[in-house]
Amino acid sequence: MEEKDRMRIFSKLDEMMGYVGELQGMLPERDEYLQDLISRRACEKTIEVAIESLVDVSAMIVSAEKLGLPTSEEGIFDILVLNKTIPKVW
Repeated sequence: MEEKDRMRIFSKLDEMMGYVGELQGMLPERDEYLQDLISRRACEKTIEVAIESLVDVSAMIVSAEKLGLPTSEEGIFDILVLNKTIPKVW
């Protein structure tokens, strides 16, 4: 993997970890989460962008390592499992 690809991946991972940190800071207690629509939606959106970052990182790895051409987001993870980049956990 080229250094520029590695740096892009690390940058995106830092972004993802930032979202996770934000989520940890904003996550209210269960009752408040269930009753406060604004807090719930903020948490949901933060989880969504963290997951999008994970998908982006995974796609960058597939591309940088020339592992194949996925046809969907799920295909990205299938390729990573087939190439033993990540474990198959089910």
